[in-house]
Amino acid sequence: MEKIAVVGLGGVGSFCAELLAREGHSLILIDYDTYESKNTNQHMFREEHIGKKKVDVVKERLSSLTSVETLAQRVEESSFKASIVVDCTDNRVSRLATLEKAKEMGATYAMVGCSGEMAMTTIGSKGIERLYSREGSAERSSAVVACSAAALGVNNLLNYLRGDGVVFPKAIIFNVEKNIIEVVDL
Repeated sequence: MEKIAVVGLGGVGSFCAELLAREGHSLILIDYDTYESKNTNQHMFREEHIGKKKVDVVKERLSSLTSVETLAQRVEESSFKASIVVDCTDNRVSRLATLEKAKEMGATYAMVGCSGEMAMTTIGSKGIERLYSREGSAERSSAVVACSAAALGVNNLLNYLRGDGVVFPKAIIFNVEKNIIEVVDL
């Protein structure tokens, strides 16, 4: 099984980590942030987790399923080795930093994210700027959209590992509001 780094443990990243753990992959969890009460609509955590590091809470949840390492820091400040980097961050600056880290180690880069009612995933590094052409954070999404993005992204990554995933320069987009999935050229 592959060693996979999951960067960003918000609504999408925490669900991606859980799905990958259940598939038996060793994980490196990377996030500098703590859980806040405003996160309750998207995350699988309880009141007692508020104020705790996201990496610690997710590791506690997943360590009975697989090997889990944690780095409670920004990806650009971290040192790790993985064959795949799954980018679940929520802004352009963090995505570009995560892409650069994946390139530095020669790892496969996979992006999983959501904004509003749209979930998106892609594998590969070329053209990521076309996906996020503006500065700032993505529009807040519901738990349903975050879970959908995670499931879509992990499924695409598992297909890729088996040799039949949708590979860049294409992206899979799921419009949750309209219940439409499409594969688009970037």
